[in-house]
Amino acid sequence: MMADASGETLSEGDQRSAAGAIDSTIVSSVTASVDAQGIVLDAGQQSLLEDVSGYLERGLRAESSSAGYFVHGPAGRGKTWLMNEIFVAAPLPDSAKRRVHFHTFFQELQRSLAGRLSARDAIEQTVAELQDGTRLFFFD
Repeated sequence: MMADASGETLSEGDQRSAAGAIDSTIVSSVTASVDAQGIVLDAGQQSLLEDVSGYLERGLRAESSSAGYFVHGPAGRGKTWLMNEIFVAAPLPDSAKRRVHFHTFFQELQRSLAGRLSARDAIEQTVAELQDGTRLFFFD
């Protein structure tokens, strides 16, 4: 359920409208940032922006969501840069967002492995600790 600024629960229609506003806000914010930097998104990058924004719209609308969005492609295409722009633009407080780089994740995992009997327990514990308190988690 979504609520407005006063804490009142929004109707289903208002929730859809608010979620659509999330998508529009992210796209508008990233577009403004891109324009200010003098960058022009190619068709693939624009499509990724729209797809991820829509995905976040649906995910932020949900009470709890554990699904993920996997971005892949050749090196040097701007995936990390664009996802960072989207991450910054996501309308959530910084305390509800976390971005973890691959190397940081494995450093945390190594520390967890030292005190655990199984790799599975260490992985589950590390992921739980990294995601604790977040609504938006980016793994790069």
